[in-house]
This record gives sequence, structure tokens and C-alpha cells, in this order.
Amino acid sequence: MSSRKPRRPTVKLLVLSACILFLSIMGFGGGIVMLGDPSGAGLGMETSMLAGTPFVDYLLPGLWLTVIYGVGGLVILYALWMRPNWSALAGVTRRTHEHWAWDVTLALGIVVMLWIIAQVVMIPMTAPIQAVVFVIGVIIVVIPLLPDMRHYYAV
Repeated sequence: MSSRKPRRPTVKLLVLSACILFLSIMGFGGGIVMLGDPSGAGLGMETSMLAGTPFVDYLLPGLWLTVIYGVGGLVILYALWMRPNWSALAGVTRRTHEHWAWDVTLALGIVVMLWIIAQVVMIPMTAPIQAVVFVIGVIIVVIPLLPDMRHYYAV
């Protein structure tokens, strides 16, 4: 039995990191503007666009973008590269047999795709950035599922 650590799949990890960093920057950018002006005017949007959603203004979506995609994305980036052993997330690692950063990355990608699907279904207008963000969500899910990534994050 070999006690060697698996090689870090650097290129795949860099591509994954670029996608998460883009998502994080977009989350901070849009989220902070929405938090500063929940009317949506700062982003050229109107509250009337939210008619088919559970939201009356952009405060909660702004909070989501800032906390989940902005801050959460940066935490995930740190965790993917450093693989910290945080006791609060040890249960996730025990259940899946992958470092919790792997699990949280998959969850982020799935949430991104669901967020875009919900936008397209609930809000009558679409924008090209939605397709870009959806593809980023797909990439964030697919890359961790590649065999060498799973092997690297296996515990």
C-alpha cells in the first residue's frame, strides 16, 4: 500500500478556481449593488420584474449573491486549495469520503444551475449572462466529478 499523497490536478483545479472566482466576483458586484439599492435601479432592473417571484425587491437576492456566491465562493476557493480540516464540516467528509470542499463545490454548482433555471422560469426576461452563469455552474459540477479530482479529494 502506498502512503503517497495523490498529485494535485493543477490544471483542472485552476479552471475550476477561475469559474468560482468569476462567480464570486459577479456575486459581490451584483449583490452589493442590490443591497445598496434594493429597487434594482443600480443594475438597470425594476421591481416589476419580480412579479412572478417571492421577492418584493432585490434585497434578499442581493444578500444571497453577496453571501453565497461572493463570500461562499472565496471560502470554497480557499478550501479547494488548502483542504482545511474544519471540525464543523467533518460530518460531511465522513459521509461522502471526500474532503468537504469537494462536496460544497458540487453543491455550489448545483445551486447556481437551479438559481438560473428559477430566474428563467419566474422572470419574463432573459440575458446572455444567464447562459454564461449556467455553463459555469455545469463546469463547477463536472470538474470535481472527474476521476483525478475525486481521487485528490478522497479521504
